[in-house]
Amino acid sequence: MARIVVMSGSTTGMSGVGLTALADSGRADIAAFILSRGQVLNRARFLRRKIRKFLLDVGPLGLIAGSRIRSILDVGAFAPHLPNALSTAERHGIPVHVVPAINSMETENLLHGLDAQIGVSLSNGMIRPSVYSIPAHGTINVHHGAVPEYRGGPPVFWEIHDGRKEVGYTIHKLDRHTDTGDVLASGSVALQYGSTLTETMRSTLLELYCSSAAALVDVVADIENLAQHARKQDRPGFNTTPTLWQFIAGARRCRRICSPLGERARNLRRDAER
Repeated sequence: MARIVVMSGSTTGMSGVGLTALADSGRADIAAFILSRGQVLNRARFLRRKIRKFLLDVGPLGLIAGSRIRSILDVGAFAPHLPNALSTAERHGIPVHVVPAINSMETENLLHGLDAQIGVSLSNGMIRPSVYSIPAHGTINVHHGAVPEYRGGPPVFWEIHDGRKEVGYTIHKLDRHTDTGDVLASGSVALQYGSTLTETMRSTLLELYCSSAAALVDVVADIENLAQHARKQDRPGFNTTPTLWQFIAGARRCRRICSPLGERARNLRRDAER
């Protein structure tokens, strides 16, 4: 049974679902749950990246799109029934360590002391090599998107924008770039089209959580074999926050797809009532 450490910047969403799946499975020895408070260690670099992103990449109006998507994907607001990582840790007796940032010396010292075989990253930003390389088999990440086409984020939105019928998920090893590490497992769920973009993104995300968490358990339980057959990735690049116009285009495409689906559902209900 693999000895693992789960690291996250959140206690809800995939963090809670993933940790609960691992703990309830009995197929992993969870040495600790490391929770990052998200402290910015280099504020100047952080601000430069933000300014470059919203001035050069998505434009100032991208702030509106980004804010709207963050609201849509606020799991605590629309899915409070999902398991919480801290409650799961307490129920299973998993030690919880709070660090100022995932890339801090505190995290490195903890990982060295815990002697874990695998690090599991759930709901984190970029993790430095000095952190992810400490576990014997490295650190794996759960990404909601099929790679290489849907690296980055936000999850679910770009598949809707592109008119896809499903959304992939990928479990991969961490490396120096965003979602580019060797692929250990992958899968997909059907896009759960609802009456609005919000409803579609939220219902699909819940399906992704469940499916990717089950796959994560299998990966952790068979890490040595899967690592030997991991798939290398190609093609650089990744997605990021949409511009305002891309956000509007995605919402419109969603409505066009939803309208005939809704009409068919209404027809079926009428037929059933006759």
